[in-house]
Amino acid sequence: MKMMKLWMLVAVAAMASACSKQDTEGFEGATAAKTIEFVATDAGGRTIFGEPDGDNYPVLWQEEDQIKVNVNHEFKSATTRTCLQHEGASPKVTIADDGASAVFTVEMNDYTAESYTFYSVSPAKYWLHSSEKQENPTNLRVEIPTDQSATATSCDPLGQLLFAQSATTNTLPEKINLHYNHLAAYGCITLNNVDGDISNVNIVSSENISGRFNYDIESKTISFSSSGFAQNISVGTSSNTVWFAAIPTDLSNTTLTINVTTTSGLFKKEIALPANRELKAGQIAKFSVDFSGISASGGFKIGDVYPATGTPEGVVFWVADDGNSAKILGLKNMPQSVWMELPDGMEHYPNISGLTGSKKTGIEYTNAIRESVKNNGYVVPMITFLDALGADWYWPMPNELGEMRANMTLLNTILGNIAEGEALNSATYWASQEAGVSKTTGESNGYYYNLSSGNSSTKLKSSKYYGRAVKVVTKE
Repeated sequence: MKMMKLWMLVAVAAMASACSKQDTEGFEGATAAKTIEFVATDAGGRTIFGEPDGDNYPVLWQEEDQIKVNVNHEFKSATTRTCLQHEGASPKVTIADDGASAVFTVEMNDYTAESYTFYSVSPAKYWLHSSEKQENPTNLRVEIPTDQSATATSCDPLGQLLFAQSATTNTLPEKINLHYNHLAAYGCITLNNVDGDISNVNIVSSENISGRFNYDIESKTISFSSSGFAQNISVGTSSNTVWFAAIPTDLSNTTLTINVTTTSGLFKKEIALPANRELKAGQIAKFSVDFSGISASGGFKIGDVYPATGTPEGVVFWVADDGNSAKILGLKNMPQSVWMELPDGMEHYPNISGLTGSKKTGIEYTNAIRESVKNNGYVVPMITFLDALGADWYWPMPNELGEMRANMTLLNTILGNIAEGEALNSATYWASQEAGVSKTTGESNGYYYNLSSGNSSTKLKSSKYYGRAVKVVTKE
């Protein structure tokens, strides 16, 4: 069988959240670089479902596979924390004939340890390095995205969360077998008798079904921290067969609300689930929902041009549950620009909003950045871009760019029908969120979101990415 090879260069992270090439210097106990071959079977990487064999769906590799590997769980020691990560497609990647297995190699610095155990999570971006995980090394901090983009036969590859743990060895081996297991549960909803062409399905539960959670490797149990989880999943799809990935949870005796956006409007139906209804890791829960006799609400729907009459300002990409308020994206991209220009007399980029974290909204970040620009004379191209549109427009957060990605095909079709419309690019966009000032580098980086891969992280503010304006609108 022809195998897929992913060539990854190790980087020793100075912080658990970063994999940085320059941090390899000063790695305690380092000797000559050693090449290790990983053999991944069962499931792997950024994946899709293959053609089913009865009730079994094979999980196949794609060129966009993203894998993160960590050796030993000694997160409290920077000298033994090793992060190996493959960041997307590579010209050296070849796909196996059946897509079911893969080989990837890494080069890593050898170091002295009594034993070696490798841990791997895919997709790489959803293995989060948090304080919770540092305090409890067996506790993985991971995430299943709330905003997903599905096909008629497979859920979003970014939602297919996988974990592998190698056998423990006393020496650093040259070849390691990794057998991946699913941390995500999957669902498949068949929608019957819905009028119009479907563009989005929002699944709402009383339980935590997406976002961030903790998985204990030893007990195989799930727990939640104080924030970061969600009780809904938004799926961008044109099919009446709706695939989604979810946090495994017991839904017995709860109610699901299914909101379906079509060209005819927003359709809503509540489903009372009986006992013994669980979303189990690695299993697919299938059910159908009949919308016979249900009329569309008169509210907004994804893909609406706003305003409905007169000169278009934007296109609806998110709708509130009541359908009476929505978010629109502006008609044009900000050209690729820096997050901000380096202020005169400064060697490092500062945090100018005074804010950090994802709990704040895009409006809060934008208002704080606008005020800082006004008071300090900072040059922030996105603020200049927004000011030309008007005071109500703001700079979106990464999750809002993710909402655009979930319905990108529909949004670009609508934008293509507007004279002044400009498509969203399958590229990287700046978000308004800022990181705190690093104690190591003295820099405050900006957050970005890639509309092609769904990756979101931080980057030096001197990098040049696109931008897109957002505005909240309500029904008159």
